[in-house]
Amino acid sequence: MGTRRLIRRVLVPEEEKDGGPLAAVLSYRLWQRRNHGDSSVLGKRLLLKGTGYTIVGVMPDGFMPNDIELWMPARINDWLMRQREARFYQGIGRMMPGITPAQAQAELAGV
Repeated sequence: MGTRRLIRRVLVPEEEKDGGPLAAVLSYRLWQRRNHGDSSVLGKRLLLKGTGYTIVGVMPDGFMPNDIELWMPARINDWLMRQREARFYQGIGRMMPGITPAQAQAELAGV
């Protein structure tokens, strides 16, 4: 999305692969609320439903709407990713400067 992380890094392709390392990136708000802005949280484990994810980064304040507080890799296997009828992903994009929503929608309709 062209936004730089606030601390450390974002998710990398190896973490997106099925069976890859378990990683998480925190929103600024979650980092402040749960960790009081302490950068020593990086490299520590975040336990979600019995699974541990290594915290690898923090995104800047205002990066996404306030209800999105955590990013983790989807880790979907190759077979499922090749299923064109699977409709479980939502896309988020950023428009180039000077492009109107109508122009962007027309471009997406062509895809």
